[in-house]
Order: sequence, then structure tokens, then C-alpha cells
Amino acid sequence: MTTDPQRPEPWLPREVRRAPAHVVASAAPHSCAERTHSRLADGRLLCWRPVRPAGLVLAIDAELDGQAVPRALARRATTDDPAVFWPLWTRAEVRAKLHGIPIAAWLAMVDWPADADLEAELEVVTRVRAGVVASYGVRAELEPPVT
Repeated sequence: MTTDPQRPEPWLPREVRRAPAHVVASAAPHSCAERTHSRLADGRLLCWRPVRPAGLVLAIDAELDGQAVPRALARRATTDDPAVFWPLWTRAEVRAKLHGIPIAAWLAMVDWPADADLEAELEVVTRVRAGVVASYGVRAELEPPVT
């Protein structure tokens, strides 16, 4: 992929490459902020500690890339292939976190297997590394409503 030298690379892909999440033992203390850690099925914790510019909300979700897909979720996503399912699932989880909506509600609100969203003003990237599928997301903080 070539980059336009006149346009800077978006913050999220650059920051994920610069400071990807790392695995922390389940009992180890960690200093991740809210929504920037994810517990893996084997109990380990994935922590992401980027340099966050003011005004951004961040989120991460991760799963083990080879783990079996739960049957009920596979039916809803129309796939039980872990290589297809887990990237879709982690992106859905990140979008739900960025909107502050529980994942169960999110699944009922959008066409999550199609990467659907309620708005386009957020960015999500997915990376597979060391047996872990991780999706990272960013959005601008919402302005408080004018009353």
C-alpha cells in the first residue's frame, strides 16, 4: 500500500504499529485505561497503552485466533471459521465499546457481521499477532448536548 506524501497517515494505524497491545499475565497488575484492555479466553490480559491525544476515546477487544466459535454466534454470523469470525467479533465489540453500548444490545442494533455501525465517525483496525486477533478503535469524544 502506498501512502500519499501530502496526507499524513491516520493516527490509529500508525499508533497500533508503534505501540501494539501486549499480553500481561492474568494476575499481573496493569495500567491500561478504561476500554484499552481485553481479557483473553485463557485468562491473560491484552493491554494497549498508546499515547492518546486529547479528545479521543479508545477501545480494544481481542480473542485467541484459533478458539472455537460458539454455535449461537456462528449461526448469527453465518460462519464458524475462526479466521473469519473472530475479526468480525472483535470489531463489533470495539464499536460497541466506542459507543458505550453493551455488546448484547449492539448485536440487536446493527448488522455486526457486515461491520455495520451507527455512524461513520470512528475508525477500527484489526491485527493478528502471536495467536491473538485484536481490534483497536478510536473516535472523537462526543460534545456534551447543549441544554
